[in-house]
Order: sequence, then structure tokens, then C-alpha cells
Amino acid sequence: MDEIALLNIFLGIMASIGLAYIMFLLLNVFPYFKKSRTLMLIQVIGGLSVLLGIWALRIVNYTKESLNSVYPLLVLAGMVMIILPLVKLRLFKFDRSLILQALLILLSLFPYTVVHVPWNFVPGTFVLAAVLFLIRFPLFLTCLSPLGMVLVNIASWLWVIFAWLRYYLIQTPLTCTSYALLLIPVTSLLLWDFSVIISYENTRRWL
Repeated sequence: MDEIALLNIFLGIMASIGLAYIMFLLLNVFPYFKKSRTLMLIQVIGGLSVLLGIWALRIVNYTKESLNSVYPLLVLAGMVMIILPLVKLRLFKFDRSLILQALLILLSLFPYTVVHVPWNFVPGTFVLAAVLFLIRFPLFLTCLSPLGMVLVNIASWLWVIFAWLRYYLIQTPLTCTSYALLLIPVTSLLLWDFSVIISYENTRRWL
């Protein structure tokens, strides 16, 4: 197993940890809202869908197999199922920074159309934008410390930077730049995991 495979597995593990802690956090908060059982069930199904889609994409990325359109759809559908209940309960807001970063990620497709990258960059870009929503979610929690807010902001901007530089990952043979590039999402997810864990521990103590 080469370094790229190990980094892909590490990315999948970190994304899984962050998603799991967000789901634990929401399971602690939702009982304090009326009619939350249905919303909780929707979010649990959405979380499992995102998790399955992320790991499927990691495996496809390593094996270089053709991308099945179902995998990105699993992530996107799961994200909708996670976010909509939060919007309904006013626990999630589409602030200017989030909208700007999401647009920048989507705009990263335009330079790639010039160099004729594989078509799977299109669904992959929407997946990156969807994960951005999860990364920024801790910012809407009052239990997040000032340090945690700074870390989440850094993590989200690193995610945007990765969206614009990931073209180098499809180069053959892979260069040192390609390996260094993967450190950007690794750092982003590490900062996100740390912030989400802090949010979860603070919430558990207060409730």
C-alpha cells in the first residue's frame, strides 16, 4: 500500500470521526426540541449516507475505477438530510462566509475545464462543497470556544484552497507536490475534528 492510499484512508477516518461527533452532538441537543424524533431519524440516515458515500469515493480514488454517480449522490443526499432539520430548528444559518466559500469551491471547476480533467471532477466538486457545510457547522454552536472558531475558519479556508489545487493529484506520475497537496485536506480535517470534539465535550457538560 503506497503513501497515497494511506493518506486516503486517513482522510476517510478523519471525516468519519468528525461526522460521528457531529451526530453525537446533535443527538444530545435534539431531545430539547419538540417533535425532534423524526428529525433525529432523518439525520441519522443522512449521516450514514454521507459516511457510505465518502468511503466509496475514497476506495474509487485509490483503485482508479470509474466513478459511479451513486457515490456523490449518497453524500449530497445525506448532507441535505443533515442540514434541513438544522435549518428547521434554526441551528444552521447560511452566512456570508459560508456562501462565499461554497461559491469559490464551485468556481474551481472553471479552470479545470480548460485543461480537460476527467468528468468526475464535477460531482467531486459538489461533494467538497457539501463537506464544507459540515466543517463550518461548529461555528453556529454557542459552546464553541474562540480558539475553536479560529480553527474552524482556518479549516474551511484550507478546504477551499484544496478545491483549487487538486488538479495536481491527477498528474502521472505523482510528484512531491501531489503528496504535499494532500496535507492540505489532512490539516483541514484535523482542525475540524479537534473543534467538533471540543464542541461535543462542552455540550455534554452543559446539558
